[in-house]
Amino acid sequence: MTMKLNEVVPFGRSLDEYRLMFDLADSDLDKKLIGVADGPASVNAEMLALGKYYKSVDPLYNFNPEQIENRFEQVVDGVIA
Repeated sequence: MTMKLNEVVPFGRSLDEYRLMFDLADSDLDKKLIGVADGPASVNAEMLALGKYYKSVDPLYNFNPEQIENRFEQVVDGVIA
């Protein structure tokens, strides 16, 4: 089955949101963490800025940044509402 961009809501989460959702302690951030189907989450950039390891695996990344951004713009108002 091929993923279709028009069926995706590319909306990611922050490190703070993941810490709350998964009850992550500071010591957990020292482990190698992986995000699966986590979309364009800022957690990646935040972990990198902290010098931590975080890898995302998502079929969304088959699309180029412009395609993902265009799809995000199509759905963001509905997500926020």
